[in-house]
Amino acid sequence: MDKMYILEIHPREYGVFKSKKKWYKAFPDMRQVSAQKYRLKISEKDLSYYKRMCKKVRVDCLIYEDRFGRSYSYRAKFLREHPPLPSGKYRCWYCGRKTRQITVDHIISIAAVKRDPKLQKQLDRKGIDINGEENLALCCAKCNQTKSQAYDKSYIRRAKRGRHESYWKFRNFIRLLIVLAATALVCFIVYYFYI
Repeated sequence: MDKMYILEIHPREYGVFKSKKKWYKAFPDMRQVSAQKYRLKISEKDLSYYKRMCKKVRVDCLIYEDRFGRSYSYRAKFLREHPPLPSGKYRCWYCGRKTRQITVDHIISIAAVKRDPKLQKQLDRKGIDINGEENLALCCAKCNQTKSQAYDKSYIRRAKRGRHESYWKFRNFIRLLIVLAATALVCFIVYYFYI
């Protein structure tokens, strides 16, 4: 079976090398997915033809394997497997915040994987599916915006720890011990030096 690829086309609106007029006639089967992004599913045998066409009509294109694209069923499946806490809220796996407004985040972002063949090979070696559970995390809106499309290994570590509720309980217990120790130290100093 032929590998399937996704061809993302980004027409150049401005500059010296802007796209030729009526460039879209070269790609009759594509569909528009946003204001400046068009998508087309192609087979491996058509790959070189579409690369040549993109150069000819001067459109920027990004070609990646279909399996590195976004699946549209992963959110519902993931939320079914990770129900909210008894309080009805979800916990962000990155920062620990409890919230009702939760997003399902790709730990290694799809945008980073689309553009980086080395990252694609790394995911293949580790056997990680980009839309699989091992690459998804519950995330609050603030962390999702902060992380954005970056590939940061600290988020991978945070998600691995944060998916376990016991981690957050242990972390809060350690914080409580630190506060109690600091309070006891202050009380001792005040009592010893001022009384």
